[in-house]
Amino acid sequence: KKEEILNDGLALSLAFGKYWLQPIQSRLKKRYPALSEQELDFFNETCQKARENSLDEMYKFAEVNAKLMPLNEFSNFVKQQFPWATTKIIKSVYSQGQYYVYKDFGNLSKNT
Repeated sequence: KKEEILNDGLALSLAFGKYWLQPIQSRLKKRYPALSEQELDFFNETCQKARENSLDEMYKFAEVNAKLMPLNEFSNFVKQQFPWATTKIIKSVYSQGQYYVYKDFGNLSKNT
């Protein structure tokens, strides 16, 4: 259950639009009404950190290598840092990372 909440929370932390970079507690509470304020704060902090660290790693890779970080390498990084992350959520974070990398660096090579 905790891993499910973490993955849902990480997905919420990726939201664009009015929820972009916003805390996730209120949205998570709607899905998991039994969570306490302390639990909601823990999930918010953990999920925001997972998003930030993962996207930062992708960004640093692009800066150093002038190419897009391969998905398998990104997955390995995320799994080491956040072993609870599912393949599905890792792909979602990677997709958002691609957006930011392309936005700032242009259309980098995907060659590995």
